[in-house]
Amino acid sequence: MIPLYVFLLAWLIFLVLYGVMALVSMLQFVRFGVAGTGTWLSTITFLVVALCVVFGTGWYLLGADWMQTLNLFGSLSSSVPLIQ
Repeated sequence: MIPLYVFLLAWLIFLVLYGVMALVSMLQFVRFGVAGTGTWLSTITFLVVALCVVFGTGWYLLGADWMQTLNLFGSLSSSVPLIQ
């Protein structure tokens, strides 16, 4: 029995890793990219899309009951006979 909040914690850890990598990527893009409006426009577009996806996913996850448990092998073990 795995509680669902374990998956939420894993998602938050991956979200922090994504944020760090996105920050490094944007800093490199702005610093070494061709100076112009295209660089800033694509950086802002990346930020807006990333924030929309993260906040949309967070909004969707607010409706979940994180105290529920996930039983991966409970129904499998009771319905499958042992091989002899």
